[in-house]
Formats: sequence, C-alpha cells, structure tokens
Amino acid sequence: MNKKKLGAGMVSGMVVMGLLAGCGGGAGAGGEQKNAQGAAGVSQTTELRFYTFGTETAYNWKKTIAAFEEKNPGIKVNVIGLSEKGDTQEALKKLDLAAASGEDMDVLMFSDAASYAQRVSLGMVAPLDDYINKEGYKVADEYKVDTKLNGKYYALPGKFNPWYVLLNKTMLDAAGLPVPKDWTWDEFMDYAKKLTKGDGANKVYGTYFHGPQNGGWLDYAKLAMENQPENPEFIKADGSSNMDSPLFRKSLEIRLKMEKEDKSATPYTDMLSQKLNYRTQFFNQKAAMIVTGTG
Repeated sequence: MNKKKLGAGMVSGMVVMGLLAGCGGGAGAGGEQKNAQGAAGVSQTTELRFYTFGTETAYNWKKTIAAFEEKNPGIKVNVIGLSEKGDTQEALKKLDLAAASGEDMDVLMFSDAASYAQRVSLGMVAPLDDYINKEGYKVADEYKVDTKLNGKYYALPGKFNPWYVLLNKTMLDAAGLPVPKDWTWDEFMDYAKKLTKGDGANKVYGTYFHGPQNGGWLDYAKLAMENQPENPEFIKADGSSNMDSPLFRKSLEIRLKMEKEDKSATPYTDMLSQKLNYRTQFFNQKAAMIVTGTG
C-alpha cells in the first residue's frame, strides 16, 4: 500500500472512502465475481461498484482507475457518477436512494466528515479494521485526519483539502487594501466591512459563507477553530465534545457580527432561501471574498 503523510492546512476538509455493509456476494469487499474465459483457461475478475460525487473533469477517473486496475489485475472498477456537476448534496440524495433501493454498492466516497458519520450511524458502511490490520500499519501514523468512529475505522482519507480565502483584487485596489500575507479573523472581518458597498440588488458583500446547510458545509460553523493544529473539530481527539472551546464561540460571533451588525456577509437566510452558490456569488462579483476549499 502506498501511503504518505497528509500535511496540515487551514481546514481538514476530507474525502473518505468506505466499504458498504451487506454487499452482494463475491470476492474481496463484496464485489461481484465473474469468470472470464481466456486462452489460458478460466480466470476470475472481481467487479467493484464505486459511487462518487466526483466528476471525470475534476478527478480524472479514467486514468486513475486504469492505473489502479493495471496495478491490481483481476479487479475491475465501475465508476457510478452521482452528479454531473460535482454537487455533493445532489450526490448524497442519489446515494441514499441507491442504498434504499438495494443496489449493489462496494465503495462509497464522501465529501465531508458529517456525511460520512451519518451514513456510518445508518449502517451503510462496514469497518475496515481487519483490512488495516492485515496491511500492518497504524492509521494515526499515516494520516493527519482521524476517521475513527465508535472505536472503528469505516473509511480512510482520500485527499486533504486545505482551505483559503479567494480575493477580488480589483475590489481590494478600489478600497485601497493590500493583499494580506498573514492576518487574523478580526482583520478579515475588517476587510469585509470595508469591501461591502451598494444597496439592494446591487449590493456587493465583503464575503459569502456557503454553510452550514443540509447537513453539510459544517466548517462554516467553526471557522476560528479550523486552523488549529490540535482539536479543530466539534469532537476532540479523545472523543469528548469541543463545543465549549472559546474558538467555537468566536466562530459564532464572527457570523453574527458580520451578518447582523456589520452587514458585510451575505445573510444566511438569503443563502438558504435563494439557494445561492459560492461560485456564482464570487465570480459574479456579489462577494469580494470567499473562504473555500481546494475541492
């Protein structure tokens, strides 16, 4: 197994993969085993159905799967795309429908820890501990993100998504603001206030927050915790609650002040009722800055 350490970033937004519990018969992780008659006789091919929100454009599945199959002869991976535009909320709805319909599902891909944990609680995925023990390594030594739930590993990180702030340089220049090289959340709030202008339909907000919504995008509820080297999540490493962290309180205060007092962030109610999207809000210049991940 080729593994390497995942570096720290502003937010440990992760993609996780797990095996579906109760898959159809077959070899390996519940994959369907088929016989293929060749010149040398009968060989066995294990077919895996891989459900993902990732698009071909974003994840280059054809080359990735081809490389995997070349390294692992006898395994064929069938990619089941759940959203043509990589919409994780649409993908989750289709994933849940597929599970409820009893489709054969072998490998699942989630975009965030909350979606992963929820499906584990529903019994949709099986633990990987036996496979990990067979490989002979410790997850904590190999990965920065801890995916253990209830004492078991149901998934492993697929990649690490550092978060960052996208800035509209033209708007910064117009406001006489330099591109920051190192700044605090208070300074971010000050920038957003100075970059907000206009009224009504023509209003440009200093920033736009794309969540939380529909059980996802929960990072926006704990922004001040995200860049901490230890305990950046709602649950601490020891399994206890992190909700009493002063940085969690700070995160809520940031949102409240920016939306209600400074009016420098797009209202949460607008985001939900108008089904706004972070891409269009930024690229249509309705927001001067957005906090987002690498995707």
